[in-house]
Amino acid sequence: MKKLRILAIVIDALLVNLSVILANNLTGGDWGNYLEIAPYLTVISLGLFLFFQLYEGRFFSGINLLFRTSKAVIVSWLLIIAVATLKRTYFSPSIFLLSSGMGLIFILAWRLWFETIKQYYRSSSRVLVVGAGRAGKRITRQIQKHPEKGYTVVGFIDDDPQKKGKLICGVEVLGGEDALSDLVQQKEVDEVIIAIPSASKKRSLDFIFKSEEMGIRYAIVPSLYEIITSAGVTEEIGDLPIIDLFGDPISPEQKLLKRTLDIVFSLTALIILALPMLIITLIVKLGSKGTVLFRQKRVGRSGKPFVIYKFRSMVENAPEIGPPLTERNDFRITRVGRFLRKTSLDELPQLFNVLKGNMSLVGPRPEIPSIVKKYSKWQKRVIQVQPGITGLAQINGRADRDIPEKLRLDMYYIKHQSLGLDVRVMLETMRVVLKQEGAY
Repeated sequence: MKKLRILAIVIDALLVNLSVILANNLTGGDWGNYLEIAPYLTVISLGLFLFFQLYEGRFFSGINLLFRTSKAVIVSWLLIIAVATLKRTYFSPSIFLLSSGMGLIFILAWRLWFETIKQYYRSSSRVLVVGAGRAGKRITRQIQKHPEKGYTVVGFIDDDPQKKGKLICGVEVLGGEDALSDLVQQKEVDEVIIAIPSASKKRSLDFIFKSEEMGIRYAIVPSLYEIITSAGVTEEIGDLPIIDLFGDPISPEQKLLKRTLDIVFSLTALIILALPMLIITLIVKLGSKGTVLFRQKRVGRSGKPFVIYKFRSMVENAPEIGPPLTERNDFRITRVGRFLRKTSLDELPQLFNVLKGNMSLVGPRPEIPSIVKKYSKWQKRVIQVQPGITGLAQINGRADRDIPEKLRLDMYYIKHQSLGLDVRVMLETMRVVLKQEGAY
């Protein structure tokens, strides 16, 4: 699918420019103006296609594709008009209308054909269905009815000994739940679909944890909606949706865009804030004995440790003379440090962590190793994504929330993360910092 994404990006870029070239030819426009605006046109258009998730591996229906493509083309052309205005590049209204109309037709026609290509080249995912009851039969029939979705059921798992060895919907019941690990290896399973509506929450979560430990994907059928508290990523197989409970809600392209924005923002901020940070350095140095920067080992993505940087806000050797975690009215916080914490200026050196790739601007708060060791298996999901300078915990009470509450907010972010949510978190962070809410 990676090669198909590259193909889509290249053809989208060509079609966007082709529509302007044709419109320019038909209206007798100025080629110099086109050449001046072409780079902006290409980058903005592809960026909008990425934003509207047109480079994801999932499949789109005709109506869904029409809406997404139309929004992407319309918004991209509005931005192009804004860029042309700022650069004082003249384009006649007829060129804008004609090129945007042709661009929409070209891209929509190509995209409809591209959906067929994706289905043809999609590699088959070998599925093991947990539960050979009504829900298991239903999902298996839908998979068999829609082979274009790329799933192949290789077997059932069911604890009923009378079902073992039987064929259900033409698929064998291979064994009980205790055989899951062995069957995943033997059958080269790519994904487990959990179809056990009568299962307890603990039993269902056990399957999830086992799947995660084996490094395979897992999903549930709608009959298990009642045992989860939030939605996952949904894909329809025929008339039946399956819910990828912990599917990654952002695509590889969106991750790349997020990383690009992290680099651009952190680098720009460090350049703009160079003088204020130099002043803070002098104030911290003169305000109390000790180093200017506070360094501490934190746990990053996939459990990888890294060193976090902040302006020192406590007395020298603070961990040796007090509790490991800061408390309200902590006697170890210096006068300068209290101001830095209230205004969150102590966090500015973390922009270097973002630039280095250890952190993102938005994400779960990184914790010290001793705290992470106490996390349950469920809670350890927060270290599977890039930690952030700010996040939902920071804009909802900040220091007033305890660790379990912060983890719940971080888990919510992981399941619902998107570039739109990141923007809202950043805007809310500015408000919280300006009002000095929840800091000490």
